[in-house]
Amino acid sequence: MRLACVHVCRRNNARGCASRGSDGRELATGRRRRSLPLRYGCSGFSLIEGIVVLVIVSVAAAAAFWRYPDPRSQDARVARDDLWALLRYAQNLAVCRHRFVRVEWDTNANTWAVFLATNHPPTGYAPAVDPMRQAAWFVRLSDEYPNVRLRKADFDGWPAVLFCPTNGRPCRPDGIPLQGTGTVEFASGQRVELLPLTGYVLPF
Repeated sequence: MRLACVHVCRRNNARGCASRGSDGRELATGRRRRSLPLRYGCSGFSLIEGIVVLVIVSVAAAAAFWRYPDPRSQDARVARDDLWALLRYAQNLAVCRHRFVRVEWDTNANTWAVFLATNHPPTGYAPAVDPMRQAAWFVRLSDEYPNVRLRKADFDGWPAVLFCPTNGRPCRPDGIPLQGTGTVEFASGQRVELLPLTGYVLPF
């Protein structure tokens, strides 16, 4: 009986399991099942993976910033383009109506207005009609673009310009042809320039 028990114990020890003696108590075996140790880095991100994720997020944020610029700069560009179109239209209006057209700016009030001479040669001016609104051509930037402000309007020292009815050439309000480049600049840095000889209007 004891030999059989020893034989069974040896066989159980070979399998790595516990054996019991004649009194029913569990005997210690020579071999025990060992659990595998956890390896470091099996879960979570490594340092390289974290750096790669940060780079991707940074590139995506930069792309979003350039794709969606500041709304204030967008409004300034639209206001600049509106002024460019206004000056071109005022030139054509002077030639088509055979009347002087006067454009005035008020940087303090943040406005501009367009006037059409009542006769030729001009002795008086009346508000021109805005072709879009069919009303007096008066623009208050604060109403249309709250974040846009005028910085300066300079046409040989005057805050206004005349367009001649013969060829649309720009002149000073006293009728003398413009000598230097006329400039209307916004606080954002956007500007429109009016060349003196050709009358070309250039947005910047």
